[in-house]
Amino acid sequence: MQTTTRITAAALLTMASASLPTVALGVATIPEDEVFAREARREVIHIRIQEGCDLAATDRVRVEIPDGVLAVIPAAVPGWAVTTDVVETEPYELFGQRRNDRVATVEWSGGPLPAEEFQDFGFAAVFTEPTDELAIPVTQGCGTVEQAWVEVPEESEDRSDLQFPAPVVSVVEPPDTDIDGLQRDLAELGSDLDDLRTQLDGLRLGEIPGDRLRERIGDLDRRLSEVEKDVKKERAPEPS
Repeated sequence: MQTTTRITAAALLTMASASLPTVALGVATIPEDEVFAREARREVIHIRIQEGCDLAATDRVRVEIPDGVLAVIPAAVPGWAVTTDVVETEPYELFGQRRNDRVATVEWSGGPLPAEEFQDFGFAAVFTEPTDELAIPVTQGCGTVEQAWVEVPEESEDRSDLQFPAPVVSVVEPPDTDIDGLQRDLAELGSDLDDLRTQLDGLRLGEIPGDRLRERIGDLDRRLSEVEKDVKKERAPEPS
């Protein structure tokens, strides 16, 4: 059984022209180097259409979603409509719900996107399996012309040997970081800084106690910055 649902949402990915020479120039790529294989947590990738089919404008972008990529949410692209094809799967549980289907393809249509301009398309999804190179086939449509970026190198080949390689992204294990602990540290540091600033406001500039408080505030500011960077890196906002 196969059903089709129509959605408006947002996403990112990269494509190129149908009139390329026989050697791939690396224009069909995913900007992200890697995403995390997280349980029940979405990551975002992008595909960029940066050339037309020869001189023809792009009016369709179809992305094939590999097995093991679940809970796909396409992002809204102004001037484009987006549809998804949903197919049946073996039962699985995600976000506290039992499911037996997944999004198999996402297609944007509209624009058109002129050949000399670029546009990002993409989606958020749960990537379940780590892999060095996850190929995500993309088909670019320009009126009656289509160019499929779907080639995957054989063992003896390199991506540079291919004419129209599929975009790839690395899916890696998430770092073993205590996010809850980092957030507690962040809250405590923020409270300490507020207290110290309150004390410092009551002191005259140039007093030794004030100088010492300023030094302590500087140290706490540096610690706070480091913790904030760790928290942002490991727990970026997830598309809803």
